[in-house]
Amino acid sequence: MRAELTGTTALVTGASSGIGRATAHQLARLGATVALLARRTEALEQVCREIRSAGGEAFAVCADLADAAGSEQALTQLIDEAGRLDMLINCVGTAHLSTFADDAPSRWQSMIDTNLSGTLNISHAALSHLADAAASSDRGTADLVTVGSTAGRQGGPGTSVYAATKQAVAAWSEGLRREIAPSGVRVGLIQPGLVDTPLARSLGGRPGQGLNAEAVADAVAYVVTRPAGVAVAELVVRAAGR
Repeated sequence: MRAELTGTTALVTGASSGIGRATAHQLARLGATVALLARRTEALEQVCREIRSAGGEAFAVCADLADAAGSEQALTQLIDEAGRLDMLINCVGTAHLSTFADDAPSRWQSMIDTNLSGTLNISHAALSHLADAAASSDRGTADLVTVGSTAGRQGGPGTSVYAATKQAVAAWSEGLRREIAPSGVRVGLIQPGLVDTPLARSLGGRPGQGLNAEAVADAVAYVVTRPAGVAVAELVVRAAGR
């Protein structure tokens, strides 16, 4: 087992399945204590058991990130249990396919609440703790990494609002990177193409189509294991041949 992240604590949102789950496993293999955050307690506990059975350390934090107060409470719980936060990996996300004319505000609002507001709420709650870790840790840095989507680079039929949320996250990530670079907190964005996840399959994706979640988790691991003087601002990952 490589141990580049031993002694660190990572918070992974959307950790109950898909990219979040794969990322939690990957960071635990690298030695981090991983806090798993999502709304489904049972699913989180299952991922915790998987990580622990493989020799890693993990604990669950249940919260709805669309609620700013819930995000603050999640960070309080994490600091009470782990004492520090070295990495925040934003993997939370949701999607549905519909043309804009046939959609309804209640449906697209759920994507805005989760993909954009949820990411902003937990990131805002985490910033001071990440800055503390950057100033005091042997790594000399801390990381805030968000998993976006190449859909945010260009909307397509049936994905207009989803693409808008991902484009907003990309713009926010770059703006934040410039704002807090002097603090020692690195801000990175992973832009994957189509990924084979339970969410993608629920939208009609075929098993084995596109990247697997582990490939995106590997990209996250690459970003957070760079030397302190190296920051990866954006990384686009696509399946070969697409």
